[in-house]
Amino acid sequence: MADYETDDTKPDGDDLSTFKAWFRADNEKFKTWAYGDDGKTGASEDFRFRDGEQWNEEEKQQLQDQGRPVLVFNRTGVMVDAVVGSEIGNRREVRFIPREMADAKPNEILTSAAEWFRDLCDAEDEESEAFKDAVTCGMGWTETRLDYEDNPQGEPKVDHFDPMEARWDCNATKSNLVDTTRRWRVRKMDLEDAKEMFPEADEMDLNAAWADDDQADGEPTRNDPGHRYNGDNSHERDGQAPKKVTIVACQYFKREPYYKAIILDPETMQPQEAELDAEKFKMASEAGVVVKHVKLTRKVVVQCFLGRTMLKKAEPTQTGTWTWNCITGLKDHEKGTFYGIVRRAKDPQRWANKWLSQMMHILNSQAKGGIMAEKDAFEDQREAEDSWAKTDRITWMAKGSLAGVNGQKWAQKPMAQFPAGFDRLLQYADDAIIKATGINMELLGMREVNQPGVLEAQRKQSGIAILASLFDSLRRYRKIQGRGMLNLIQNFLTDGRLVRIVGEEQAQYVPLTKEAVADVEYDIIVDDSPTSTNEKERTWGLLTQILPMFKDMIGPKEVMMLAEYSPLPTSMIEKLKSMGDQQKQQQDPTQNPAFMLEQAKLQNASKEIELQMLQEQVKAKELDFKMAEMGQKTEISMIEQQTERQRIGVEQIEAYASLTEAQKPVPVTTAN
Repeated sequence: MADYETDDTKPDGDDLSTFKAWFRADNEKFKTWAYGDDGKTGASEDFRFRDGEQWNEEEKQQLQDQGRPVLVFNRTGVMVDAVVGSEIGNRREVRFIPREMADAKPNEILTSAAEWFRDLCDAEDEESEAFKDAVTCGMGWTETRLDYEDNPQGEPKVDHFDPMEARWDCNATKSNLVDTTRRWRVRKMDLEDAKEMFPEADEMDLNAAWADDDQADGEPTRNDPGHRYNGDNSHERDGQAPKKVTIVACQYFKREPYYKAIILDPETMQPQEAELDAEKFKMASEAGVVVKHVKLTRKVVVQCFLGRTMLKKAEPTQTGTWTWNCITGLKDHEKGTFYGIVRRAKDPQRWANKWLSQMMHILNSQAKGGIMAEKDAFEDQREAEDSWAKTDRITWMAKGSLAGVNGQKWAQKPMAQFPAGFDRLLQYADDAIIKATGINMELLGMREVNQPGVLEAQRKQSGIAILASLFDSLRRYRKIQGRGMLNLIQNFLTDGRLVRIVGEEQAQYVPLTKEAVADVEYDIIVDDSPTSTNEKERTWGLLTQILPMFKDMIGPKEVMMLAEYSPLPTSMIEKLKSMGDQQKQQQDPTQNPAFMLEQAKLQNASKEIELQMLQEQVKAKELDFKMAEMGQKTEISMIEQQTERQRIGVEQIEAYASLTEAQKPVPVTTAN
């Protein structure tokens, strides 16, 4: 089958045949990983082995036929628990640093939003379960999504699910499956639950028989072999298990065209850059606002659901990338699969169990004497069989049968003889479990010798170093999962909900908005992998050694900061911070709440006085303006009157000039 990256025939619509072809190729690799080349070993056996089922049915039957005890001293499960315990004691912090031309400081709101996201869904516990699967069988899976069933606004979810449900690209070989082009999840669920998920689908189409290894292609069955699913929609009979169907979900890369264009703003008609999908570009082109454009393509992750037919067509995932993320273990280079430490411990553990069972069998069989006797050697043969293996009972012999034993008529029963060196074989097999996995007794906490604490800490650190590849895979998973969580926060959760931020001074709640969480690129930083079984204790031990050199430079603020790195309980650290704040307020009256309240009242009174003075000034200016306006009007009126008189005088002069000499009045003279 062609690789997806070079295959131009991407599935679309109801093209179920392409998905089936993909699934068959990927399922073959899954079966090699899950069941081994012989169909019996692999990841499925790793889980049973970890949980104490370390004899197969054939071996159990042989032991029972031989009368040998079926014993298991499960050292492998303890080692898995020790590694997982180291992860629980050294959980890492994820921080988001914006990639901008500014100080490289973490975005506190976004980092706190991620902590809120993870706390709300108990992500740490789910990831510890996935890490335990990775340590056991080489693969651990989680799903990051938003659930709208209980909360219509979307509730964060990070769920661990069984690795036996997962399938992946058969060509993927890199750690954490970062080079996959498709991923699958095959779930068996109750028929009623499937009908609720896909209410519009026909009941007979809900079962993907082609994806079930226990089913013939096209023949729907129930999960329990021998019980056929016939599509009956009637109620289940009392005492019967509900019908099961197989639902297949597929996530895969799909190339999507988009356009980088220069368009005109409809209001200002100014050119601006924009990134448009195919539909928006078509609308912009029809509107005639596209000035220049370049067509590009990008890969997006889409998800579809399959049964006997296509149940739900492909849609982009919530995170924009994989919602199913994998933690991988150690790599089998030839097969291209991954395995855990259980695979390395299997053979030594089996030999330890067999040697122990053989030792118990020898002791039991020799305690019965293992003798040869004539039929008349005992007075009562049945009584001899019952009493021979019991040291506190007498076995009665026939007269004359002890004549050759020390010349006496009684003798001690023979002691059980243990083969020389047999116990060393058992000890060797037991020690081989530790040597094969590299998990030493110090890391398990079972070293019963008197040795210096420094030496024991160094040996624990060496045990953690052997497991560094597992912790490095977990660190890489957290970076990948953090990118998907970032997309969910930016695109779905910026609706103003309150998020608790733990700052340098005290915790506070701020709304989660688009402005607070800018849609920019972020670098996701995860703390270094652990180098000890308890990183806090190791860090605190180093601090206590160097603090005496800086005792004159450390104040209360620095002490509170160092307390966060101590192995003290979080509640105690919070109380210490609260006590420090109270002492600081008592020493500094400006930090006293009563003083601050009084200062606030004085400031408010001062502001009220300033406001009144400002209002008086405004009123005075308004009065001056009115007076000026009135004076201006009076001056304008006088000017108009004067202008009118001048106009009348000019008219009179012009009228007089237009008269003849006869018409001009004779000036009146008066006699002296």
